[in-house]
Amino acid sequence: MCKFKCLRNLTTTPLKLRIMEELKEAKGISKLAAALGVSRDTVKPHIRSFLDAGLVERGSSGYRLTNLGYIALKKAEELEKLLTLIEDVGDFFTSHDTSSIPEGLMGDIHYLCGGFVARKENPYELHEVWLEILRTSNWIKGVSPVYHPEFPTLFVELAEEGRDVKLILTEEIFERCKSEHPELLSKFMEYGEIYVCREAKIAFIVAEKGLAISLYKDDYYDVLNIFICRSKDGIEWGLRLFNHFLNNSEKLVR
Repeated sequence: MCKFKCLRNLTTTPLKLRIMEELKEAKGISKLAAALGVSRDTVKPHIRSFLDAGLVERGSSGYRLTNLGYIALKKAEELEKLLTLIEDVGDFFTSHDTSSIPEGLMGDIHYLCGGFVARKENPYELHEVWLEILRTSNWIKGVSPVYHPEFPTLFVELAEEGRDVKLILTEEIFERCKSEHPELLSKFMEYGEIYVCREAKIAFIVAEKGLAISLYKDDYYDVLNIFICRSKDGIEWGLRLFNHFLNNSEKLVR
């Protein structure tokens, strides 16, 4: 059997994916056709091909997915999300440096489906959508290899207001904050947590209300474009990325 037969069975037409979705619970041909709004004759050939591929089995209650069918459907859904992400924002990731994102997370980048790229015109202003995520979240985790003069005051305020804030700074940025804003740094550490890592070629925050990522392009930090994802999957992906950096950082103790 051709090694791509199962993939063809799933992706040749959108109807096939809909059939697989319906067969998460056992159904007879008539009930399945009614749920899909098509005729029995339309459904039957697809059921036969699924049976031949081992994706569907017949039981006393009708047809339902096999274990292989569940796995194949999950992978097909992941592929659909990946292709949608590439179509929507693929240029952002292919034109920027993603070397700081671990291979495993790049392999799961379909989690970011539904995200979008926000662009600002003034490089000195903070992204409005970035600020909105911070100010509406009860917890915030971030990694920063870059400095902005508003960052120290902003994050002190966020922590003082009762948010759970954890920040990972590169050594260079930490030393700059320590030199230029010692009082604000000390104040932040009364409420939040700071960790230091050696380097990062990515700036991001993952918070209760979303994920925001900024990347480098041609060795320069791209201050104008930021990727935003508000989905549950995107936030989960962002937490995994934060934990990757956390495992390679040292916590500062007052």
